[in-house]
Amino acid sequence: PALRKGAGMPGYRSRQVAMACAGRVGGEASGEILSLGLKDGNVNVRVAAAGQLSVNPPESARDAVLSALVRSTETDVREMLAFSAGYFPGERTVAILRSIAAGKEVLASNARMALARLGDKAGREALVADLVPEVSKDRIYECRIVLNWSSSHHEP
Repeated sequence: PALRKGAGMPGYRSRQVAMACAGRVGGEASGEILSLGLKDGNVNVRVAAAGQLSVNPPESARDAVLSALVRSTETDVREMLAFSAGYFPGERTVAILRSIAAGKEVLASNARMALARLGDKAGREALVADLVPEVSKDRIYECRIVLNWSSSHHEP
């Protein structure tokens, strides 16, 4: 209840702090608060919400994250939300990420990382190409083997 109240305060700084707290508390209720933060009239609140959602976002924020990723005109918000999308498997997520994954800007790179996180083969290959842009095809093949191995084998 206190976070909800903070998220609705008149001062943007209070709302910004509420976003930071909601992200740290986690859970479905915090996802709803952070979703509201993405729609806030103040850019600082939107950035705070996107930042909190970029790490292990709750399922309750899925629709808000994907909608803001498509509709927002703020590059910094979209860059963070691209990471968030990597936590939400599904056709809609993959389609949105693929639509922004081309190019050299940070947003495109983050979208490729999110696609790789979701297990998208083309996203994983693009990420490998980003990481090792000027190596031989044999080296890229070796990197693919390592990526496939590391995704199915976890070392302590």
